[in-house]
Amino acid sequence: MSRWREKLTVVSYNYKTDTDSQQTGPIMIDIPPIILNFVYVMLGGILTLFFMKISCTMFNKMVNFNISDELGKGNIAVGLMVMGIFIGLGISLGLVIGLGLS
Repeated sequence: MSRWREKLTVVSYNYKTDTDSQQTGPIMIDIPPIILNFVYVMLGGILTLFFMKISCTMFNKMVNFNISDELGKGNIAVGLMVMGIFIGLGISLGLVIGLGLS
């Protein structure tokens, strides 16, 4: 246990940023919360769309039919299945991103 604490104390954020300054610690940029939340939403949206595309591609390779062809034919069951995939991914990624903000 003592070795672990010694290793933790070696990694320290207390450093001087400038020779004239008395400020110690990591350099923090003061970003307004509204801008930070907007950036989180944009990155979360891009990440969600990326995972939706990957999940549809993976699911298209797992089944023996083409999802886009079946949707073009008007197959409602395939549409409901894709809707379920998108809703599930949206909820799960939304929770991960939302909990990451707190």
